[in-house]
Amino acid sequence: MSRKSSVKIEDEKKCCDNPHIDIQDGYNVCLNCGVVFDVTYSNEERRAFTSDEIVKRKRTEPCWRKFGTRTIIPSDRKDSKGNLLGPEKKKLYSRLSKIHSSLITGLERNLWLARPIMKSLSSNLNLPRYVYKTAWKIYITAAKKKMTMGRSVEGFIAAALYVAIRVHDYTIFLDEIHDLTLIPRRVIFKSLGHLIRKVLPELDI
Repeated sequence: MSRKSSVKIEDEKKCCDNPHIDIQDGYNVCLNCGVVFDVTYSNEERRAFTSDEIVKRKRTEPCWRKFGTRTIIPSDRKDSKGNLLGPEKKKLYSRLSKIHSSLITGLERNLWLARPIMKSLSSNLNLPRYVYKTAWKIYITAAKKKMTMGRSVEGFIAAALYVAIRVHDYTIFLDEIHDLTLIPRRVIFKSLGHLIRKVLPELDI
């Protein structure tokens, strides 16, 4: 039996005559008859050093991009049906992936970087959804005006969140945002000044 886990002998007797227990998606399953025994829980993280270990041990990954599709060639170099790609196909699709990624605009790359940071900061501050939406609207307006070019993206994210908090009269102080982001206070103040002068009047805030 491959990768046999904590399945008891008496449980195997309820299975087929030739039990073959294996772990499939966290469950102990008999591969011969399909009987599911129990769930396998993992309470320890294992580090990954090789590409194979990264693929096998990866459980979650951040969702960085929610606007538009992108050409991504998987590491196993297989098509949607599981067939291996030939050398010419590999070369073609890798080239298409590079061309497509080079066509992404600077604004899209900016939002790609800023969205998970703002989401993480909002979650750590336990902010309501409406506060996050206001902050994201403020940041998008600043990014479209190219105000973040040559400046700290994290500073504008923190400043946009603080403005949204003040707009909705939420009880969180700037010191709490500063402690979470570890961004110099002067950077947040400068970003806040740019938002007050150029973004908030346009949004009627």
